[in-house]
Amino acid sequence: MKAKSQFISGIVLCIGLIISAACNADNLVWSELSTEQRSMLADHQDEWDGYSVKRQKRLASGADRWLTMTDAQRSQVLKSFERWGGLSQEQQSRVHKNFKKFQTLSKAEKAKLRQLRERFKAMPDQQRSAVRKLWKQMERADKQRLKVSMLAMTDDERERFVSSLKSLPMEERYERIQQLINESPEK
Repeated sequence: MKAKSQFISGIVLCIGLIISAACNADNLVWSELSTEQRSMLADHQDEWDGYSVKRQKRLASGADRWLTMTDAQRSQVLKSFERWGGLSQEQQSRVHKNFKKFQTLSKAEKAKLRQLRERFKAMPDQQRSAVRKLWKQMERADKQRLKVSMLAMTDDERERFVSSLKSLPMEERYERIQQLINESPEK
């Protein structure tokens, strides 16, 4: 009976080792990282084996991307990290939430939002500031109704509406936007 028990224990131990080896097969071994990766990730060396495979791969991939970037790209990334670090927890949470929401959009919706972002970035600083100020003054429900109204327009209608706003002083732009919000079917 004792031999049978030891045999079963041995099999259980072997199965455990096999499962453990299979689970760790994807782990990135520190010594197998490139010299450049190890240099960049040196602060993580002591904890490396305790990281999940997903985190190890993400860090190694990030190091690879960094190594292939130009100085201008690296500078841009550093600025982004600084901006991120300057955000409050609430703002960071909102960014995460919006990112997740963006990921659920169709390709067409994503393309439309990217196009709008590029148009916004192309505006002169003064105009961007005015748009931001106007947006901050609006109530959340009004923002939603404006989005619905703008999305309900055809591309031509939206272009004509935006063009008509450009010729108006800021106060009249705000009034025209309020008028569109009040005409919204969502109200």
